[in-house]
Amino acid sequence: MEITKIRLSENIFTANGNSWDVPTLIRHCEEEDLQVFDVPLAGISLDTMPFDMRNFRDFVHHCNRVISADLSKPIIFDSLGNVCDGFHRIAKAIIEHHPTIKARRIVHMPSPSGKEPPEENK
Repeated sequence: MEITKIRLSENIFTANGNSWDVPTLIRHCEEEDLQVFDVPLAGISLDTMPFDMRNFRDFVHHCNRVISADLSKPIIFDSLGNVCDGFHRIAKAIIEHHPTIKARRIVHMPSPSGKEPPEENK
């Protein structure tokens, strides 16, 4: 099984050397009219540290983003099931003891940064 290397920074999702800006992924989901479904929070891996926190200021910034997260907006999984948008919403849903969260899954990733998608995503 191939291990996917993912990284998130403010509004950028990176996987296996390719990057997508999150607004593009959200637009792609809407244009493709991808189904919104409920996913159990217990099924989402929490083994990743999706945020770069170097100091207490960064921690407070992310706390504020969790507090203001809108749970009516679905999180987004990439074609391999990695979370590419929504970790603040996931954190809020866990803190508020929700059993599920709204999600969409991209089956075919759009082109990263204007490039052709990787062969396995076509």
